[in-house]
Amino acid sequence: MLPGLGADAKMYEPQRRRWPDLHVPAWIEPQRGESLASYAKRMAQTIDTTQPFFLGGCSMGGMVALEMARHIDPLAVFLIGSCRSGMAVSPVARRCASLRHVVPDIVVRMGVKTAWSLYQRLPMCRLVRNAICPDMSPTFIKWATGAIVSWRFDGELKAPVYHLHGGRDYVLLLRRVEPDCVVPDAMHMPNMTHADIVNAYLEEKMAMHLNAAG
Repeated sequence: MLPGLGADAKMYEPQRRRWPDLHVPAWIEPQRGESLASYAKRMAQTIDTTQPFFLGGCSMGGMVALEMARHIDPLAVFLIGSCRSGMAVSPVARRCASLRHVVPDIVVRMGVKTAWSLYQRLPMCRLVRNAICPDMSPTFIKWATGAIVSWRFDGELKAPVYHLHGGRDYVLLLRRVEPDCVVPDAMHMPNMTHADIVNAYLEEKMAMHLNAAG
């Protein structure tokens, strides 16, 4: 499972408790001007494919997972609070992405640390505060925001794609995606705020494939 932008492996602690061998790959460095599809192709080369595996991610992680699945052969792909097109990104987030070229790195770094600090203080955010990575590279954040809003997934995969989304996701808007499962009161990190529902969803879909494989 790949993490969302601004988060790291800690966001999957609720899933690690159920699946201790869950692997969360570290992001590789993007190349200048690289598309999300090109980045995902290089990212796919870091995955051990010698054993059957499932692939997925939250938010940006799901987008990269979709593109990675073109080059490797997962049993299935899971999108959690993610999408198949940058058009799902909310207008506010798209506006922020458009300013990435004029915002100094120090401002981006301060913004991430400020967000992390607020998440520590707001009661409604306590469940997800530990997922935020305050030391994430501003260069990576700037590249990722641009790559996301310009990305479109144009193609079919051999593997089935399963998509769970929060009904109150204000980052990737529900009306702009087509999930097969909606958690009505969940926001952008349902795997943390509604871990029981998400884990049951993952378990059901994975069991279906594992049982079919014998």
